[in-house]
Amino acid sequence: MHFIRVSKLSALAFFLVFAGLKLHAQELTFLGGGMTINTDLKRSSYTWQVDYRQDLYRNLAASVAYINEGHVVGHRRDGTALELWGELPLFKNKLSLALGAGPYYYYDTQPLRGGNSANIHGTSLIISFTATYYLSDRWFARFMINRITPTTDIKVETAAVGIGFWFGRD
Repeated sequence: MHFIRVSKLSALAFFLVFAGLKLHAQELTFLGGGMTINTDLKRSSYTWQVDYRQDLYRNLAASVAYINEGHVVGHRRDGTALELWGELPLFKNKLSLALGAGPYYYYDTQPLRGGNSANIHGTSLIISFTATYYLSDRWFARFMINRITPTTDIKVETAAVGIGFWFGRD
């Protein structure tokens, strides 16, 4: 329950901070793909993510995302990421490359003997890379790689593709 309060407070703080700014573009993306633990393909699973990104200034954005890291033996981890992004638009803004980093608040359900489970909560650094291709003035396709590196839990890489919608002004 403590994690849920922290995540809700983080998301609320994110929206309140940026609500007062004169911001023009926001993006919502749904992604799906795969994940590996420490690049061990034998310990891999699916991943899916919902990502909201808000432009702050030219080539600078912030995002909040929910990431489900799938199910591998002994772990069922997901969480909320808050990231700042540096963006490089290319080809008359049809393609954008971006690098992001920030805190990742997670909880990991781990099985215990006797059929019980432990909910491990923690914080980690997340570093992400995206390549986004704008299909029209509203729709885009995105490829995303995340690296999640907690000090006391599994280290994970995710790769996902998805579709998104841009809610900015014309």
